[in-house]
Amino acid sequence: MADNDSVGRVDVDIDGLVKIAITPKRAHCPCCLIDLAELRLALLEKKGITSVHIEVVGVPAAERWTRTINNT
Repeated sequence: MADNDSVGRVDVDIDGLVKIAITPKRAHCPCCLIDLAELRLALLEKKGITSVHIEVVGVPAAERWTRTINNT
């Protein structure tokens, strides 16, 4: 994702909260939604990470994508 400019920013705080802003390259591709949900779950399994919030930006209905990914 870093190679194709999808990741806008990554913030990690001292308490283990990770916040990532991502712009999917294909705004209506269900695979992107699944991949982002799986990324969130994989990050939650890492030692020291207590919470992960992925914010989708720059696509239609970004708030719906964000809500769906973070409720898995």
